[in-house]
Amino acid sequence: MADIKWIKLSVNMFDDEKIKLIRTMPEGDSISMIWIQMLCLAGKINDGGMIYMGQNLAYSDEMLATILGHPINIMRAALNTLEQFSMIEINDDGMIDIVNWEKHQSTDKMAIVRKQNRDRKRKYDLRKKLRELGYDPDSSEVPTKLDELEEYVDNVSVTLRNALEVRSKKLEDRSKKIEVRNNNNDLQSIVNFYQENIGQASSFVIDSLRDWSEMISPDVVMEAIKVAIEMNIKNMKYINGVLKNWLSRNVKTVEDVNALRVEHENKKAKRNYNQHIKTEPVPSFMTNKQEVKSEVVSKEKQEEMKKRLKETLKS
Repeated sequence: MADIKWIKLSVNMFDDEKIKLIRTMPEGDSISMIWIQMLCLAGKINDGGMIYMGQNLAYSDEMLATILGHPINIMRAALNTLEQFSMIEINDDGMIDIVNWEKHQSTDKMAIVRKQNRDRKRKYDLRKKLRELGYDPDSSEVPTKLDELEEYVDNVSVTLRNALEVRSKKLEDRSKKIEVRNNNNDLQSIVNFYQENIGQASSFVIDSLRDWSEMISPDVVMEAIKVAIEMNIKNMKYINGVLKNWLSRNVKTVEDVNALRVEHENKKAKRNYNQHIKTEPVPSFMTNKQEVKSEVVSKEKQEEMKKRLKETLKS
């Protein structure tokens, strides 16, 4: 809270009936002293007459006795007495509240002090921000009034932000120019390779090669031309078909193309192996049952023919 250096006390304080009664009690002078000390402590905290150590931490009897410099038994007697005379209230959470604080103190002046402290903290933060932005906060150009200082820092921030945006855009434009230049160099290399190995590249062929280079990558387009050369099918139609097939299979790099080639070679080797197995001669013992059965029937017919021949010879 704001750092208050003073509190308001009435010159007729000791003519008050409550103070007179307290002073007639045992340790009455000590209790009166504790009352004044508690008023000073509430003023130092400057939170509407509340007394506490932290926002969620109340003072205990022992803590107050240590801070205010009194024996614990006198401190407890003072708290009980002041509460009975409705001079303080102790909340359920242990927070002590000075009753009628606003009536006895110049709370409007305390509010002014709080505002001054807030303004001082705000100025400190603004000057710190200027230093972080690379500006000298002690320069004669920097205003001292809070509202002018806030406007000055806002303008500095906007100016720097605009400068950074302009620089970022320039870097982005430069990067795009470099990218376009590189793409043009790659396209020229592809066109040269096409004309050296396939034939003259028409405007249609060049546009197709450019589109494929932007869609997939220049290296992959170069690999598709190499496939057309290997297959001895030297035309753009075949190259388009290869690239469409690769695009459907999510091919984006030369490594993806090589992986497809390995997969194709493996399938081809497996297909040749299966074909070799089917063309080998089948052993006689592996013939099907139908062929064996037909062979048995043939022997029975032979026996029947022999039997009939014998009967014919007898007759």
